[in-house]
Amino acid sequence: MFHFHATQKLLNTSRIKPVLHISQAAPDQRMHNWYVVMCGSGFSGKMLLLYVHEPSLLTVVVKGKTIATTIAAFRHQLEQLLHRHNFPSNFIETEMSHGSDYVISKTSNKSMLAHINQMVYQVTSYNYRYFSYDDIDTTKYEDIFMGWLHTSKGHKGYQTPLEYWMKEPG
Repeated sequence: MFHFHATQKLLNTSRIKPVLHISQAAPDQRMHNWYVVMCGSGFSGKMLLLYVHEPSLLTVVVKGKTIATTIAAFRHQLEQLLHRHNFPSNFIETEMSHGSDYVISKTSNKSMLAHINQMVYQVTSYNYRYFSYDDIDTTKYEDIFMGWLHTSKGHKGYQTPLEYWMKEPG
């Protein structure tokens, strides 16, 4: 099961009431906790959603306005992203097998929101390079963010999401 932490704006747009309990990851699941935020596309009425894994900051960018309308695309793009970056097949199969269900709650980590706000700023500024919403290449953003340097709790220095997963056991 995926646990999505959504911003209040996204909860309102998606017309979702967040749950109050915290879900537990399955014992063999590594990608349980995700933050989801809306991002302007620069095109009237069109939005992007950024799904950002906590704590690795692995990011999936999906076209759409609500969680319900983008969840299938999120699952597909997550799987494609993991394949593109040569994650082990058994890891991908295990993670995707846990992704059939999800729960949504409010955001709870200000540090994660700070990182995500910088990502939103970058995506918004990149979007001005496109002539239409359909031209936006979300895989390009995902690949850029795989090399995004950040710090995380319990880790000294900077690392990228890809480095995080290379060191992460399991």
